[in-house]
Amino acid sequence: MRKIEGEDEGSEFNWKSLAAILLVVIVFVIIIMFLIRSGVLIKSKSDRSACMNSVLAQSVLMELPFGQNLIPPQCKTYNVKFSEDHVDINDKAVSVYDLRSKDFVTKFNGLTNDIVNGVLAEELRGCWQQYLEGRKYIIDRKSWISILQTGQPRFCVLCDEVSFASNVKTEKFTGFYDFTNEKTMRNANMTYYAYYAKGQTICTDYSPAPVNCWESYFADQITKKNPNLTPENILFYKNTTYAVVFIMRGLKTKIDILSESDVDFFSYVLPTSELSNQCDSIQRGPSQ
Repeated sequence: MRKIEGEDEGSEFNWKSLAAILLVVIVFVIIIMFLIRSGVLIKSKSDRSACMNSVLAQSVLMELPFGQNLIPPQCKTYNVKFSEDHVDINDKAVSVYDLRSKDFVTKFNGLTNDIVNGVLAEELRGCWQQYLEGRKYIIDRKSWISILQTGQPRFCVLCDEVSFASNVKTEKFTGFYDFTNEKTMRNANMTYYAYYAKGQTICTDYSPAPVNCWESYFADQITKKNPNLTPENILFYKNTTYAVVFIMRGLKTKIDILSESDVDFFSYVLPTSELSNQCDSIQRGPSQ
């Protein structure tokens, strides 16, 4: 009888321990949600940092029971507009580097390749950085609809919408690929290209390093659908609109029988017209 009583006591103790653990998890989630929503944890001097902090919080919470979708990313979609003598982001003139004066300026005499490429390289860097450089599982899409999907749905987040004012005189701007391969990022000892294309990221569809997943996806998903688009041939025409986009391909789910489990993350600058070829769904943030 004592042995049976001991087993009952142990069983009761285990249930109490489990209940205590669940209670701690629930309290933890509630506290994190309160701090994030009140701005304590994601308060930042820049919108980019606030976005990155909210995405990081989401990546943590989505691993907890019932944690998915508790914290929607607080990320803006920026409106970038190039004019002949200045650049606006969300209707505010920004400082850009002008190679002719070798300085950062808000007014310049004529829009150049370097100015266009420099601004878009920075926006691509910011987009890739705020979504954690593809190093963590984020943007949890677990739902009955997504679980029942087959194939590898592509979910896109619109970081920037890019356009050119009517007063721009140059018809097209060239050299983006070379610019990102040659220019180092601000306050960093690496090129833009090395940052968004060569870093270690979650990339499960292509062979391990030294294969460049960014290039592989471009060839497999972008160039295959539009042979005129290659990394070396990224041009910006003044009469065309563009998007800086973060792409998640695949679903993070444990039910591998019903759907693909491979997940890949990428960031690109693409003509807006190409988004229908690359995105099954698009998320847009507020612009102000």
